[in-house]
Amino acid sequence: MPDPHDNRRVVQLHDASAWLDVLTERLQPGKRDAAKTEALAGFAAFARSFVEPPLESGADVVAMAQRYVAAIAEPQQQAWVERLLAKQLNSQLYDVELRVHQFTMNKTRFNTLVAPLLAKPTVPAAATAPAHSILLGRQAKQLAQTLGKHADIKLEKTPSVQVSAMGLAKIKVGSELSYVKDFDVQIRNADFSATPIYASIFDGLRVQASCGLLADGRVGVGLHLAFYEVAQPIPEFVTTLGVDHKVTIQLPHSKVVQWRRNLKLPKGGAALCSLAWGDEHIVFLLSAGTVP
Repeated sequence: MPDPHDNRRVVQLHDASAWLDVLTERLQPGKRDAAKTEALAGFAAFARSFVEPPLESGADVVAMAQRYVAAIAEPQQQAWVERLLAKQLNSQLYDVELRVHQFTMNKTRFNTLVAPLLAKPTVPAAATAPAHSILLGRQAKQLAQTLGKHADIKLEKTPSVQVSAMGLAKIKVGSELSYVKDFDVQIRNADFSATPIYASIFDGLRVQASCGLLADGRVGVGLHLAFYEVAQPIPEFVTTLGVDHKVTIQLPHSKVVQWRRNLKLPKGGAALCSLAWGDEHIVFLLSAGTVP
């Protein structure tokens, strides 16, 4: 059916019921509907991220009625969605395992070992903007081994995460730092009390990624990477409550870099990402592969 707002586009329903049935057949009957809803929403989000050519304003891919993927898109985009759906149905049931290795190194090590492997940006980028490149399996393995041999390169171990097809993988490495945000003041008769109100702020790495097989066999990773560094010790200031009650409040400051990218990883390959961080460079090596 043509889109009344743009004659280049058509509205089409893609029936995902066969794939959803296979995906949930091992679950207990009472859990299948919720699993289908989640999987269908994941498929639609994944398709929106990776469809080729990319969606323009007004186009969309959405889940509908626990069965359909509805696309408002151009014919070649509709065909891409259909191929992606066929890939899921024709593939055996699979999960995707996501791994992230984080290395911290000085500028000399970075320029020697990592910089030659990074793709050169086509447009000028901000100093803190991450640079990235896709490595083949042998390159990724050799780089990880090389970086691991140097005692002055710090490796932050991160857990691997396994998610179902089109699922959302989440990795969090770091700590929640508690601080005194405010005080709850109570005055009763002549009695004064001030109870600290605590909050927390995250310091470390957060990764979220939608993962699934693309029609060409590569693994698609819709990546959102965020790196937080909280200045420590947390700055404090003393203030006065009431007439002469002095209290200390903390005001945390966090430096944050966030990176979003749709990655297409070949079998055994990995994405190499780096960002300048003060006098150091932080390097991420991200790999994803299917698990039967």
